[in-house]
Amino acid sequence: MERFDRYIRDKAAEAAKHARDAWNQIVRNVEQENVAFTATPNMLQSLGARVATLPDEIRLFQEDLTTRLQWLRAAVLSSQWQDRPEYRATNPAAVLHQMAENLRVESARLLANLDAAALADKRRRLKELEARRILSEHIEAIARVSENLAHKAKLQRCLDDIGNTRAISTFAGQLARAHVSEALAGTMNDELNRLDLYHIRAGVSSSGDAGAVRLGIQLQECQLDPHLVLSEAEQRICALAYFFAELQQSGSSSGIVFDDPVSSLDHSHRTAVARRIVQESTQRQVIVFTHDAVFFGELVTLCQDAQLVPEVRSITYRAEGPGYIDAGLPYDMRKHKERIKYHQADHQRIAASFNNPSGDDERLAMRNAYDDLRVTIEVGIEDTILNETVVRFRDGISVGRLDGVIAVQEADYREVQRLHNRCCRNVRAHSHAAGQQRPVTQPAELLQDIEDVNILFQNIRRRRG
Repeated sequence: MERFDRYIRDKAAEAAKHARDAWNQIVRNVEQENVAFTATPNMLQSLGARVATLPDEIRLFQEDLTTRLQWLRAAVLSSQWQDRPEYRATNPAAVLHQMAENLRVESARLLANLDAAALADKRRRLKELEARRILSEHIEAIARVSENLAHKAKLQRCLDDIGNTRAISTFAGQLARAHVSEALAGTMNDELNRLDLYHIRAGVSSSGDAGAVRLGIQLQECQLDPHLVLSEAEQRICALAYFFAELQQSGSSSGIVFDDPVSSLDHSHRTAVARRIVQESTQRQVIVFTHDAVFFGELVTLCQDAQLVPEVRSITYRAEGPGYIDAGLPYDMRKHKERIKYHQADHQRIAASFNNPSGDDERLAMRNAYDDLRVTIEVGIEDTILNETVVRFRDGISVGRLDGVIAVQEADYREVQRLHNRCCRNVRAHSHAAGQQRPVTQPAELLQDIEDVNILFQNIRRRRG
């Protein structure tokens, strides 16, 4: 009996397990079931042509299937099987099956009566009509392509006709020699004279190449190329002369830019180039980039002689990178009046971080400040005491400015010497006895020396008027 009881319990448990598995499978099937089906508008229209009410019956039955499926999913979860929704119309499947059967019968009848030749002709006609439809959509583009091809053919015929450019090159060379080369050569020789290169006479050669005319410089009474005869400086002068000549012949008044135009030139030719650039600046805007301080001084002096005021800019390299443009000259080339403002700002910076008792940082800051102040005194001697009679990097002495030197008094010279000695006692350029143990100059003393330098040169300029 015990064995029988266990057998019964095991069978019941197994049957219950199978029933649960079957039920779970039914639940999964219900969750995954999809009763939606697609009926395209063309299909519904075709079905409606055969049975007028069939499209509406299909849509209604599909809605009922969806509603019934939603109810079934909810009932499976809640085990509530009441209020089952009813179908509002009959299942259209039988009508559809019958309609499909009728269509198969009709298709078999049509195939039995098919005329192969007529079908092939209709298919050819259909392809022709389809081709015409596609052509009508692209007819404008095709017309444009046809016109372009015709134009290309005309251009190709023109190109074939002018393939031999010798006659064109010859005629263009004749025109260039008659109307360009001779006038350009005359202007270029005038420019060579203005650039102080009197011993060279040049002409302008022309040559044709595939219908184009190329101009070049040719030395008179010399068959060799200019680069085989002239020095590098003479070649550069000739290039500048050609540039100015071409500029004059063009009649243009546009601006021009020079980038270090006097590299490899000696001093005399450098002055001539500077003079020519200043002359050209009276007619057009001229921009000159240069690293040559002597050439720059020549440009400034010649501008002053011509009563022109050049705009000066400095291109500097900062911590952020190169290419920063500042107004005026670089700091090392500025007049002492502009340098005084820098000294005053430098004093404020030093005073803001100055410590007492002072150490190496304060000593180094004062040395740098006085070293720069000494340079300012020397610059002031040049532009104020000597009244720019003698200027570094300038060719010649301005004798007409000597009257301004007379305005300097003996007390001014003594003050210059005093201030210069003050700077020399603080700079690193002089070796001082270590035993002196001089204290670091205080910021207030530095400021007073800066003001004394400024007052000294201001007084001289005031007396000069």
